[in-house]
Amino acid sequence: MPNGDGPRLRALVGVQDAGFNGIETYAEQVAAVGAAAGHDITLLVTSPDVASTVARRVDSSIHLEHLGLSAPSRAAAIAGRLWDGIAMRRLDQAVRRWVMQNRNHRFDVAHLNRPVLARTIRPIADRVVVGAWFYPHAPMTRVVETWRHNRGPMLRRLVLAGKSVSYYHGDATGFTAADCIASPTTMLTDQLRAQGLPAEWCPPPVQVAGASAGVIPRDGKIRLVSISGDLTHPRKNLRATLDAAAHLAQAGKSVVVEMIGRNPDPLRRYAAGLPKGVEVIFSGPLERTIVHQHVRGADALVLPSLYEEWGYVAVEALLLGVPVVTYPVYPFSSMLSGGLGVVAAEMTPASLADAVVRVVSNARGNDLATAAAARYGAEAIGERLSSLWAPARRRA
Repeated sequence: MPNGDGPRLRALVGVQDAGFNGIETYAEQVAAVGAAAGHDITLLVTSPDVASTVARRVDSSIHLEHLGLSAPSRAAAIAGRLWDGIAMRRLDQAVRRWVMQNRNHRFDVAHLNRPVLARTIRPIADRVVVGAWFYPHAPMTRVVETWRHNRGPMLRRLVLAGKSVSYYHGDATGFTAADCIASPTTMLTDQLRAQGLPAEWCPPPVQVAGASAGVIPRDGKIRLVSISGDLTHPRKNLRATLDAAAHLAQAGKSVVVEMIGRNPDPLRRYAAGLPKGVEVIFSGPLERTIVHQHVRGADALVLPSLYEEWGYVAVEALLLGVPVVTYPVYPFSSMLSGGLGVVAAEMTPASLADAVVRVVSNARGNDLATAAAARYGAEAIGERLSSLWAPARRRA
């Protein structure tokens, strides 16, 4: 039986592709937490290759189904990157075929990482839940915010701003077709409810390994870690971590900064000009459990992003007992409330350095991990998912 007093449900979760972004992570983590909560989970993925890869990571109790979707042509792939609706139309057609082939197999609930698929999955699901991501849910504001938070060449910013319109239309279509919207923050939940949409607060589930190997050396140095799939991503703004470390060094502190991710060379060149007292380590991309071990050995995770739809890496650090330092941008003021980290007072490296000093002076470890688990842990989110999935059950 599932955890708590709710029913055991037949749940379809999807659709997971081969990417490493938060949307793909979301589907797999929802499936894993749903299975741990005692539900019968089918995870729908795009292709046989993705199914084979995911099968090595998830519990054997999760049933995997794939759409048989082949890789898109080069032209289709480029078009899909420029306008998300093109890629989603191709995915929607594959889901439609799969639904027709499985029309006699019904699910109590379908939980989708891509809201635009809600209407297509409806024929085989009694209840449809979709994940929400972007705040605020408003077309022009979304364009403006996307423009503001993506630096770099003009053409790139124009493409991303235009693409944000396609994302918005997909969300809007899916939100109106869903029974429930799982919203990651209270800010987005309140906004969607004000628009008459059925939103419920439910952060994306996150699971971490124990990573007990990470131990902070007691040598008086401040040890920081920053992580990004691409260290040069403009929105991640990781040069600010190095600038904050420079401020700390100028104040007489010794700082070790570890950068985990691809494309280190631009930051490596920048780090060469940092003052004495700053040591920068570029570890490259690491396997997830190894990342957790490295994070566990830091005093703080520094996340100087200009914007995040959801801070997966921040939650992972908190669950490992490592506090988080961010700039004052969405969604961190609510994510880190209650002493889970420190949000800098201003969008400056000096303010970020002050936040680091404040966070490393506080206690960390088991107490922080326990508090984070109560809000974001797999068991807590599993209970909330069970509540969203079963409409007869009273929801908090």
